Parts: sequence; structure tokens; C-alpha cells
Amino acid sequence: MIVLEDKKAVIMTPPRTGSEMLHRLLCHRKQAYWVCSQDPHGHQNRHSTEIPLDWKTYDQYIVVRNPWIRLLGLFEEHNRFLVSRSKNRWTLTEYLDRRSELSWRHNWTLSHWAQGLEPKGLIHHESIPEDLRKHLKIMSRVPIDFHPRNRWKDEYKALDYDRLVSLYMELVPDLIYGYHDRAITPIMARTFQQCR
Repeated sequence: MIVLEDKKAVIMTPPRTGSEMLHRLLCHRKQAYWVCSQDPHGHQNRHSTEIPLDWKTYDQYIVVRNPWIRLLGLFEEHNRFLVSRSKNRWTLTEYLDRRSELSWRHNWTLSHWAQGLEPKGLIHHESIPEDLRKHLKIMSRVPIDFHPRNRWKDEYKALDYDRLVSLYMELVPDLIYGYHDRAITPIMARTFQQCR
């Protein structure tokens, strides 16, 4: 999480939402802190939702990201881990079928992660500078190497219809963060199958 004392704000940063870039962008400011606390499994990291007592009254903001793109980021993160251990990479199908074997970060939706928080606003991964300006009056520039994933739906086209529908049902709670028009719906999943 990021604490901005001058703004009386805490920015909560779920895994794979561009949080490291955002920490580096904001934590050079005066009265800004990169805070680690315990995650759901008792490990210290920046993805905790446990706000230390000194900052519990501050306004809360949550960084969110298109849930399908976020899941692809988690998939790639897991494959980097496997390669670092000299193990074979998983396909996307294997990852989706075996995520339950992995830690909470691979299985929790943004909504699950954020339960119990009372955000005053959202900072969308896709519009970080605009959202920081709107909510916190912070002018920032996203680093030039920070690019959105434009053809992400193509990566899901290889999945079968049942997996896509199951994934849609799992990710429905995250649509409240402004991604309802970007969802791979069951109707879209059917068109994927017809285009093969």
C-alpha cells in the first residue's frame, strides 16, 4: 500500500495491477510511504489490506485493473516462477485448471481481496494519471515502458466455451470496478468458438 500523508490517503494495491510502478511513481514524494504489512497468509508485502492504526482514518483508494488482463499477468508471473526453478511453463488452460494449487494471489478476485475496505475512489490501471489527478490532485506521468495489453482477448480464444463461461462467472464481481463493457461474456465466448 501507499500512504500519502499530505493527502490523508491510503492507496491499496492488489497484485498485478501495476502496483510496483505506482509505488515507484508516488513514493518519491514528501510524506509518501511505501508500506508493507501482512497479507492474508501472514507474509509481509505491499499487497496487504491491513491498514496500520495510524492511517485507518485516511481516505482509501483501490487500484483496479481489467480482471481478464490481470489474470493473464498472474499467469505470466507464475510461468516466470516456473522457469526460474527450471520447470516447464504451463499453458493458459493448465494455469486455469491448476490455480487452486497456488497461493491466494492467483485465486482471489479483486473483489475478494478488497472485501472489508471502504474505498472513496478507484484508480484504474488503464487511466492512472487521470485518476490520480481526479481523486488526489496529483499530476503524474506514467513511465514510457508502461503499455496496456491491446490484444488480450486473443489470448483467451484458444480456451473452450465451458472454461470461458466458468471464468466469466468467477470474474463477474470485479465488473463493478468499471469493466462490464470489457468482459468476455458467454455470448462472446460462443463467437470465439464459431471463429475457430
